[in-house]
Amino acid sequence: MKERGVFGLQMVIYDGHIGIQKAALAAFLGASWRMCSVHSRAVLSKISENTRRRLQRA
Repeated sequence: MKERGVFGLQMVIYDGHIGIQKAALAAFLGASWRMCSVHSRAVLSKISENTRRRLQRA
């Protein structure tokens, strides 16, 4: 992304791929990251109701 002229990112929104998160955090120091809400819902639909409630409280 830097090679394409992207700079000054404050937040990276990604699809849950750990490699993307690691690369973005290394390339854009200080940027925060967040999983895409569509992908977050997909992940939450795969876990138990009890675990989902605990995560939502955190």
